[in-house]
Amino acid sequence: MTSVRGCLAVLALVMVTCACGNEGSTGSTTPAPRHTGSTTPPTQPPPSTPATAPPPTVLPTTPPTTPSPNSSTSTSTSTSTTTAPTTTSTLPLDDQIEKAIQDYLLAYRACVEAPNECDPSLFLAPSSDALTTMTAYLTDLRRTGNHLRPGDNRSYAVVLSVARRTQSAAVATSCVFDAAVMLGPSSPSGTAPVVDSSVVTVFIDHELVLVGDRWLVSRETQTQSVDGEDLCSPAS
Repeated sequence: MTSVRGCLAVLALVMVTCACGNEGSTGSTTPAPRHTGSTTPPTQPPPSTPATAPPPTVLPTTPPTTPSPNSSTSTSTSTSTTTAPTTTSTLPLDDQIEKAIQDYLLAYRACVEAPNECDPSLFLAPSSDALTTMTAYLTDLRRTGNHLRPGDNRSYAVVLSVARRTQSAAVATSCVFDAAVMLGPSSPSGTAPVVDSSVVTVFIDHELVLVGDRWLVSRETQTQSVDGEDLCSPAS
């Protein structure tokens, strides 16, 4: 996958809010994303030419709205960029996919914070487009010395919908507000220059496959991005 800006933030505590419909439905019960000053907020990402890219650069910090009755808010802590995500197969599908995306975003951001310590095969589907793209992206980060500034708590992601395609394939749609900061290589004094501090809202379609008992991202498609605005929070 590719990032809109190619930056991620690692947070010790991560929360992802999912407002999903019933299993098999792609509808969302989450209020339409909007931003202060917008007169016609979109009810869903408008159609556009899909662009496969590395994942968005943000990690969820706090849920912007109360989850619907059939959803859940989960919390996890990251301690290593090489820790493989797990899926609890006894959970309802919506919760399994929500947790899978949470684990994926956490691992992705940890990767971009420390590219030299990352093994993307631990959190992406084997032989997938996502793994190929992420491997190339990490190679570029290692070459340039760019990396994420840790501890950014302004970014978050909202899972808007989850749907099962087959017994071993599912798709989810997320709205991601990316406010992470990308830094360049550190100088001899230890100071790293800011490469990118812009903010962006990105709508992403995540394709997942069931590998053993783990749902893993196999491909992502960016359907819309809006620079300089947070369109994910209904309270904006």
